[in-house]
Amino acid sequence: MTNHRADQSVTRSAAEAVGSASRSHRVRDAEFRVGLSVSPHATGMFDRRVVFHDGDRTARTAHELMELFAARGGNEVWTRMGTSRVLRYASPGGGIADGLLYARLARDLGLPFNPELTLCGVYGDMGLQPEPDLSHYPQIRLRAPWLELTLEEMADALRQYGRLAAEEILGTGCRVNVWDIGNEVEFGVAGVAMPPTVPEMVPGWTYRAPDSIDPEIGRMDFNRLFTLPHDDQIAWCSTHLWPYTAALLAAVADGIRSVDPGAQVATHTSSVAAFHPQLLLGFHTAMEAGGFDAAHLGVSFFPTSTDRVPHAFDVFKHGATLTSRHLNKPVYVAEWAYPAAPASHQGQAWDHPVEGYPVSPEGQAAFLRDLTDWGAGTGILSGIRPYGPDFAGEGNWGGMALFRLEDTTHAHARPALASFREGLERAGAPGTAPGIN
Repeated sequence: MTNHRADQSVTRSAAEAVGSASRSHRVRDAEFRVGLSVSPHATGMFDRRVVFHDGDRTARTAHELMELFAARGGNEVWTRMGTSRVLRYASPGGGIADGLLYARLARDLGLPFNPELTLCGVYGDMGLQPEPDLSHYPQIRLRAPWLELTLEEMADALRQYGRLAAEEILGTGCRVNVWDIGNEVEFGVAGVAMPPTVPEMVPGWTYRAPDSIDPEIGRMDFNRLFTLPHDDQIAWCSTHLWPYTAALLAAVADGIRSVDPGAQVATHTSSVAAFHPQLLLGFHTAMEAGGFDAAHLGVSFFPTSTDRVPHAFDVFKHGATLTSRHLNKPVYVAEWAYPAAPASHQGQAWDHPVEGYPVSPEGQAAFLRDLTDWGAGTGILSGIRPYGPDFAGEGNWGGMALFRLEDTTHAHARPALASFREGLERAGAPGTAPGIN
């Protein structure tokens, strides 16, 4: 969800700042993370006997679809994992049991695994961050309900969860490249968050303010926060949210590293920060200051989700460059999509075209190619993960997918599936090796 206004001074200076980005940045020495990965949505597609087609290649299973993505350069398997063992209903993620299936898929294909541990029972994003359900881990004993615990008690529980989750994941025999912790957490995580915008995303869940941590959190809401001047937004988050977020993320990272000592960890913001350079910089700076040492500075980037940000691509480039240079770390696009056809999300239009990129298969392909070329060529980006590339024909997200669904059972690749290869070839960047031919 992106209801906000771009800082016009940032918009005016974006092109100049982006143009100064050096093409000899550190990421050019590493493989670009092509996050083309089978998504949690694919299960429903295969249940309906959908067959994916990419030229002579076809895929009828998750294994075959990941092979298809690897042939287009996909070099990691990703999935989202809530703390619950098995989910009671469909969601844009999965439970621990579902996540372990993806870990085994990565192992079997010889690809690195990139798990996203959401720290909530089922699902969380920028608009809601429920508390974790740790009932499936009897080793973790809580003295009281989650939101009555102190910050130190929450951190201790999440440290144990990080260790237990890492033991299970690595026990499959997979190799984890990066441990993502949280999903779009600049407005809270693990229940230490503002009131939700869409509480019905988690049926049966009721928000409780984290008053034991900071009573001001429950008194704020998104509409009020987004009407504040940008500096005041950052000041409020720096005082009432980000120190707690950093402490909780760092605790999970400590637990993971007790099992995987050399683990690289990361987290990411929502697309709100993609359009607000100082928010992106402020969040990741606060995470580092609070003890969360991220290897990649993650951000969701859905450039057509709003028509309120002129020159959205340039604004994003400016924020990514600013943040990467300040912290001397690469930015990772943890979620990305551009529509090839009309699309919406949660009842809002997400198909506002960016200048120079029409809402069409060609516009989608060009945007991903140019984003890859810029990100890999400058070294500002370490990789890009398309969200739901296989989510063809599902509701209004089908316009965002990298396939188009025909006659309900055949999904055909759109031109954008070749865009990673084309962008990397233009950039002359590492990552043109595995699977890209």
